Amino acid sequence: MVACPRCGDTFSTVHRMIAHLGQIHSNEAHFRVVCNLQKAQKTCYSVFRSFASYKTHMYRYHSSYLMADNRETSDIVTEIKCCVCKSMHPSLRALRSHYKDHCNDGLSVPCVVKRCHKTFDVLSSYTAHMSRHHRNVSLMNIRDDVKCQKTVTMLPADHEMCTADIEENNNDSISSELMESTDTSKNIALMFLKMKTQYCLSDATVQAITDDFSNVCYVSSLIAKERIGSLCDKYHLPQEAVA
Repeated sequence: MVACPRCGDTFSTVHRMIAHLGQIHSNEAHFRVVCNLQKAQKTCYSVFRSFASYKTHMYRYHSSYLMADNRETSDIVTEIKCCVCKSMHPSLRALRSHYKDHCNDGLSVPCVVKRCHKTFDVLSSYTAHMSRHHRNVSLMNIRDDVKCQKTVTMLPADHEMCTADIEENNNDSISSELMESTDTSKNIALMFLKMKTQYCLSDATVQAITDDFSNVCYVSSLIAKERIGSLCDKYHLPQEAVA
């Protein structure tokens, strides 16, 4: 089990933590990461201000962790129980996404952080509360009565192509709907804003990059759809699964 050094979400492998960090946090303003893995019998504590330099460091100095990801292992996963319907969720982000349904149904949802007894009827109020008062909270700060641990078997990387989607379906509700479209949109917007403010690109240049980026995303979606379709055929899944 390894925790994201930015938000504290936990992942079963270092590979998945790095992927999460790149997808969710790499374009955040004032990006800063402190490596907390072991290096030569002591904690590393190297500091990085870009995702690229952090990723290079991980592959150069902590390759043993990445190699270990390729071996079949058993891991302990901690899930968080919803106090409203008792369903289990692998992270605070997944719980927040789940709370949306309860708030839409007019139900109150509680904060699950220790010694906090606030409840919320509106999801935005809960999100603002977490951001303001529990921004860097980790699983260690979650109430014991809503935490549940279970053992899962991790397969080698060669098998992850067909199993990752199944495991991720239970891990963050497909990583909270593929790390949540809102988070993706936010980080894309931050990236373009960074182009204007930090690199002083003109509006016309940023617009041209935006258009090219949009075209790349469109082509990538077509390629992804074709690839998913071929996997569905390979594993005898119905074509409805492509959607």
